[in-house]
Amino acid sequence: MAATTEDIQAAVQMSDVVVVGMSSSAALAEPELVACATAVTTGKSFGFYGDTFGCHERARDGSWFGPYRSRATFFFAVNNNEMEKAKKVLIGAKTIVTGNPTWEDYAFPRFTRSQIRDKLKIRDDELFILAPGGKDPVVNIMVWGLLLDALTGWPKERPVRVLFTCHPGDRTMGAIDPAESTADKQLLRIYNGLTKFSPVMANFNTSEMSSSDLIPGIDLLIDWGSSIGIKAAHQRRPCISVATEIGRQRLQSTTGARQWKLCVLGTSIEVPANSSDLKAAIARPSKTDSPEAAKLRARQAIVFPQSSARGKAVGLMATNLELIVGK
Repeated sequence: MAATTEDIQAAVQMSDVVVVGMSSSAALAEPELVACATAVTTGKSFGFYGDTFGCHERARDGSWFGPYRSRATFFFAVNNNEMEKAKKVLIGAKTIVTGNPTWEDYAFPRFTRSQIRDKLKIRDDELFILAPGGKDPVVNIMVWGLLLDALTGWPKERPVRVLFTCHPGDRTMGAIDPAESTADKQLLRIYNGLTKFSPVMANFNTSEMSSSDLIPGIDLLIDWGSSIGIKAAHQRRPCISVATEIGRQRLQSTTGARQWKLCVLGTSIEVPANSSDLKAAIARPSKTDSPEAAKLRARQAIVFPQSSARGKAVGLMATNLELIVGK
């Protein structure tokens, strides 16, 4: 059950210090904004946790966290680069590199490759492509449509299987087509055509495994701006980011950048929004012994080294929070 405004206000009032997440839109950030406002009115020390790249941009003037940036006493960053950037926005806040506990867990997947493929009935010789969606259905449809166009006429020697997954923040999850739904299976009206008319075997994930859980079993991830790409990089899976103009503009509205950070870092291959370039890109890194795949894995290992143990990030947060409240 989601916390109510009253629940959040009560929790803040009872706290010694408040750690506020930084959602990617004002609508999604409503509970966090309530926490900020309550912390200010009750005189509680609070700060932000930027769980991915560019979160500090959401605290610039005119952004949803902008009114609270001068009040924040700390900012937890995922790495040194993000910490240095945050210093220029959250002036006066103590910026600290803690890492991301979720990213840390990526070194410890819940399922093996064989368990995932057995569950989904995907043969080992099939090219298994995961296409995670974001919060914007327009971007999803553009990227997924280009993917299916690129797979039209795909060589039969290596069968391909595509699995689409929806983001929890995608509000079209409620767009149900009564004519095609049953009590135990509801289909998304807006996305139905993707699987119905796909040139290859394509489905939406209906298993109990999340998009994140599926990474060890895939051969290739294709997305735009999805945080799942970070786990794929940790797991050394090839990633391709399809850059549509609308996708770039939406990314710019939330991060201030038109290029997906993973492409800048070299852990994902950026491909322009046309099916021929995408088809060529799929063919190269999907071959695990190709030079491009090896280069991508090497870069992923540099940018996202795997953690040897759980708990380091949370420990750093706890230690710094104790220092902040003087305990």
